[in-house]
Amino acid sequence: MEDSLDEFVRKMQEMIDEEGQATYGQEVFQRWKNPRFFGRMEDATSFSRIRGKCGDTMEIYL
Repeated sequence: MEDSLDEFVRKMQEMIDEEGQATYGQEVFQRWKNPRFFGRMEDATSFSRIRGKCGDTMEIYL
């Protein structure tokens, strides 16, 4: 059974998804939800990693 917080979060995500589709279109929305190029690139010739003040880390492979 879904509690009120779970229901709130589910409805909020549905609203975000609907707004994203309306703003950016179905193709961009699907690329955001199901990225094709995600993960480590095994044969990369360049690599960089940066950590933001918030603690998030981004890695880029070329």
